[in-house]
Amino acid sequence: MSAPDVCVVGAGPAGLVLATELARRGLSVEVIGPDDAWVPGYGSWDDDIDALLESHLAGMLRSAVHTTWSRALVHTDAHTHTLQRSYTRFDTPRLQAAARTAAVAAGVQLHTGRVTALGVPEQGLQPVFSSLGVRYARLVIDAT
Repeated sequence: MSAPDVCVVGAGPAGLVLATELARRGLSVEVIGPDDAWVPGYGSWDDDIDALLESHLAGMLRSAVHTTWSRALVHTDAHTHTLQRSYTRFDTPRLQAAARTAAVAAGVQLHTGRVTALGVPEQGLQPVFSSLGVRYARLVIDAT
């Protein structure tokens, strides 16, 4: 197998979405990262989902909506402030599944493993030392 254009280290939201977008633009991409469940909760201002993202990314997020509130409350020691802007919280397991599905659909190769070190690039290829053995890529991006 030839070396991919890009190896993304990390299978969290940033790593998977980056890998997906690179693959959608014609690059060969692999991701090396753990297959652990994402722990943090994720959310966004609701209007930003459609305004700032391409429709396929907005659709991925919308497929994982848990709750949307019509306004947000900010509590400080002295006051509670109401922000007249809706906020959406995502269901983390559904968001992870949607990101993985989108990556695979775009042609990303997902590998469960852990990267331990990077070697010195030679002849345009970066060695990636991992629990999978030594792999090579033209570009390595750390999204851990």
